[in-house]
Amino acid sequence: MNEFNLLLTGLGGQGVLSIAEIILNACALAGITCSFYPTKGMAQRGGAVKAQLKLGRGSCGPELTLRSADAAVSMEVSESLKSLDYVRPGGALLVFAERHVPYSEMSGGGYPSDEAVINAANDAALETYWLPDDALPDGCAANIFVLGAAYKNTGLNELLPMETVLEAVAARFPKAVEENRRAFECGYSFIFPEK
Repeated sequence: MNEFNLLLTGLGGQGVLSIAEIILNACALAGITCSFYPTKGMAQRGGAVKAQLKLGRGSCGPELTLRSADAAVSMEVSESLKSLDYVRPGGALLVFAERHVPYSEMSGGGYPSDEAVINAANDAALETYWLPDDALPDGCAANIFVLGAAYKNTGLNELLPMETVLEAVAARFPKAVEENRRAFECGYSFIFPEK
C-alpha cells in the first residue's frame, strides 16, 4: 500500500488532533508525503473535531471526498456517524465507544445506541472495530491506546513502520514516553470480540 486516506473524528479534548499530528510527524520521519486538514468546533472542550489525512499522495489537496477514506477512527460514539459517508465500502471504521451525551439528549432518547451505529456501519459495508471505553487500562491515554488499535487494524501498518509511529509519539509527548508506549502497545494488542 502506497497511499492511505484517514478520517479522524471526536470531540474537543479527546486528543483527535494529537493523533493526527503524530501520524503527520511519523510520515515526515518516514519520508512519506501527508496532507492534513483539521476542523475544530467552537468549544475548546466538547465541540466537534475532525482531521482528514491523505498519506502517500503527491500534490493533492487535503479534503476527503465522499467514499474516499480507507478508514475512519472515532473517539466518540455519535461522532462516528459523521464518518460513514466518507469511508469507501470495505474500508474500516474503528470506534472508541466513549459517550458524551449532551444534556438536551439525556431524556429525549436522541443519542444513538451502539446497535444503531454498528448497523449503520454494516449498511455502509464497513469493517467495524468496536473498542469499548472500559477496555482502556488504568493510566493509559485514550488517544494513544486508540492509535495503537487503529495502527494494527486500519492499514496504517502497511505504510508506516511501528517504531516510526512510536518515535513520533515520544516526540509529541516527551515527558510520558514509557507510559505512551505502554498505551500504544495495549491498543495494538487489544483482541476485538467476535462479531
